Amino acid sequence: QRAEESRTTIQAFIDRMPTLAIKIFDVNLRQSYFSKEFVAECLERATVLKLSDEELPQLSEYFGLNGTVVEQLGELCTRFELDLVAYTCGGEGSILITENEVDITSGFDYPTYNFLQFL
Repeated sequence: QRAEESRTTIQAFIDRMPTLAIKIFDVNLRQSYFSKEFVAECLERATVLKLSDEELPQLSEYFGLNGTVVEQLGELCTRFELDLVAYTCGGEGSILITENEVDITSGFDYPTYNFLQFL
């Protein structure tokens, strides 16, 4: 959504989707291609938010979120009437939040394989 034409097209498409459609906003804050207003517009159209531990501080600053990570994610869920917030923490795991539930999953340690042995 960096260019005005593509942003307008995407927003028009989302606005024409059925009410019950799942609309996912994957934040992906990159370089200078975002603003508080842009993020708020996307959140207002979304039903699901996916963000990372690197992106939450920026959203917290934009929207005055305080408290623990779970409290901040819950505030986003409530404020923007989201059905789900999915928060990733790299190898540390993830958090899923709905209006009534919080699910915290720790990261997994996958064994290292020598894939050449399978050739």
